[in-house]
Amino acid sequence: MLELALQTLVALAAVVAWAAYVLGWFRLRTGGYTAPRWRVLLYGLGLASLVAALLPPIEHLASARFSAHMGQHLLLTQVAAPLLVLGNPLPLVLWGLPRRVRRPLAATLRRGKPVRTALAALTFLPVWPGLPGWIYASLGPLLAFNGWWHGRQVRALVAQMQTARAEH
Repeated sequence: MLELALQTLVALAAVVAWAAYVLGWFRLRTGGYTAPRWRVLLYGLGLASLVAALLPPIEHLASARFSAHMGQHLLLTQVAAPLLVLGNPLPLVLWGLPRRVRRPLAATLRRGKPVRTALAALTFLPVWPGLPGWIYASLGPLLAFNGWWHGRQVRALVAQMQTARAEH
C-alpha cells in the first residue's frame, strides 16, 4: 500500500511540475518573451525519464536485479538530470505559479539576497568535488579499450559485488 502511495506521489509531482512549467511558458509567451520550444521538450523528456526510472516496470526490476538498479542510476544521472537542467525550469515554473506565491518567492531569489547566496553555495559545493568523477564517467568508454585499465575496473566491480553479497 505504501509503495502504491509513493508511486502515485511521484507521478503526481511530475504532472504538477510539468503543468507549472507549461503554464509558465504560456504566460511568458503572452507577455512577449518567447522561451525556446526545445526547452519545453527537454524538460518534458527529463520528467518522463525521471518517472520511468522511479516507477514500474524499471523499479520492480531494480528490486530484483542489480543491473536494472544500475540502469536506474544511469537514467537518473546521465539522462534525466541533464535534460531537466537544459530545460531551465526555475523561471518557467515560477511564472507558472500563482502571483501571490510567485512574487514573494521570486523576491527571495534576487541577486544578492541571502537565500540565493545560500542556494548557490549549496549547489556549487556538492558539484565541484564530483566533477572529476563526472569527467571520469565520460571518459570511461574510452578507457575501457585500455586492457590494463579495464582489468582494474572489472576487479574493483567484482570486489564491490563480493563485499555487498557478504553483507547480506
